[in-house]
Amino acid sequence: MSGHAPDATAVFFFSDPLMGVLAVVNLLALMMLFPTAKRILDDFKEQIRAGVDRPVLNPDKFADLDIDRTAWTGKDPEAT
Repeated sequence: MSGHAPDATAVFFFSDPLMGVLAVVNLLALMMLFPTAKRILDDFKEQIRAGVDRPVLNPDKFADLDIDRTAWTGKDPEAT
């Protein structure tokens, strides 16, 4: 008599393909986000080349992204 659960292999047969599906979904999401991330990174590198000591994200350069300006102020938008 062995000490393993006979149905344990069924769990792995089911979970392994699902992990593969999750990996594919994540890769697709990364591919969709890549152009936006590249634009922002290129802007960062451009600021470094221009001699900016501390590059700053300027939401006006990325108006099409609908960036929440309050997220970049460091202030609580709920505070009065």
